[in-house]
Amino acid sequence: MQALCQLDALKEDFLDELDGFIADENPPQAIQNYAGRLVRDAHADLAAIDEHIQGVLDNWDLRRISVVDRNILRVAVCELVHHSSVPSKVALNEAVEISKEYGTADSPNFVNGVLDAVVKRRLGPTVDSPSTTSNSTT
Repeated sequence: MQALCQLDALKEDFLDELDGFIADENPPQAIQNYAGRLVRDAHADLAAIDEHIQGVLDNWDLRRISVVDRNILRVAVCELVHHSSVPSKVALNEAVEISKEYGTADSPNFVNGVLDAVVKRRLGPTVDSPSTTSNSTT
């Protein structure tokens, strides 16, 4: 999420610094690799990811959502679309947890609701639907 926020602000120039940015936190190499791939996938498919999000927003424009919430949503939708090995409920729960730490008091419920709608719209209601597995968003 932080790397996507940087990418939002610095545009494509940030991609040259991405690996160093991720390495600064000193996570294990596997996590560095996954994070880099996730950011690059999100950047490469940003228009489609944003369409998934915008498609479920009622009376909201994606550009008006805080940069933090917008990029939390982008990361989660990228995982849902490009990383099918990540169960939807895991992507949603991670996004809600990140929103609790970096967003506002309203962010967890907002992120949960938007992602639940994306999952239902994209996959239809399933047993794996986040709203049936996670209700602790406050």
